[in-house]
Amino acid sequence: MVPDAGRVRPDPGAAIRFDMPDSTAERYGLTPGGPGTVSHGQIVRVEPPHLLEYTWDGETLRWELFPDDTDGTDGCRLVFTNVFDDRDTALPAAAGWHAGLETLAAELDGGPPARSPWDRADELAPAYAASFAG
Repeated sequence: MVPDAGRVRPDPGAAIRFDMPDSTAERYGLTPGGPGTVSHGQIVRVEPPHLLEYTWDGETLRWELFPDDTDGTDGCRLVFTNVFDDRDTALPAAAGWHAGLETLAAELDGGPPARSPWDRADELAPAYAASFAG
């Protein structure tokens, strides 16, 4: 899902609309632009440029940036938290966010992702399933 960032007011209480890209809809057997391809959320907390927290279909997502100069580059550390009530969501969410954050890191490093994030999430899923089974 992709938020319509151009129309989001970065104010607590502001609504967010998430539209599933057509390629993702097709991957999951959905009709692009059809039922199940749009979801909604709401901005919970914003402290630019360090914190963004919002809801997304009953989940809460929090993105926090902290200064991190451990490697001498004046960089930052991202702490991402995804809170949800449905345990069945944990496995696909963990593998998906892992793959998505790897893709983000690759892009921030100036290169393309090593593989499709969808394929990478599928590759990671068995390891997450094993860790959740215990």
